[in-house]
Amino acid sequence: IAESLKMRPDWIVGDFGCGEAKLSELLTNKVISLDHVAISDSVIACDLAKAPIDDQSIDVAVFSLSLMGLNYEDYLSEAYRSLKFGGLLKIAEPAKRWHGSVEILIQGLRRIGFEVVGDVEHSASFIYINAVKKF
Repeated sequence: IAESLKMRPDWIVGDFGCGEAKLSELLTNKVISLDHVAISDSVIACDLAKAPIDDQSIDVAVFSLSLMGLNYEDYLSEAYRSLKFGGLLKIAEPAKRWHGSVEILIQGLRRIGFEVVGDVEHSASFIYINAVKKF
């Protein structure tokens, strides 16, 4: 994900469920690092379903290992609200977590208003989904 974002250092990135905020260390972009617990001053502690980000203010929303809660669609809806029109959503999740239910995740993305771009990529351990805010 970081490699793909390095090509657009002008984009503002929302890292939802950032953990140790590693993405912000890898990019020159402005990265808004959000998590339930702030491990440093660079992380905003919040409920990811109520992120303190202005409407339509980010270019990319990233979820990497952060769609664990039962209310993950609330997190994705918050990313949708925060993204500019045409903004990108990048998801990297454990394949084991979504084994047999990737289509449920994709249907949820469509319900929220995202359009999945390309194929869902699979590796031995992860699935990768790219989507755009279409409305």
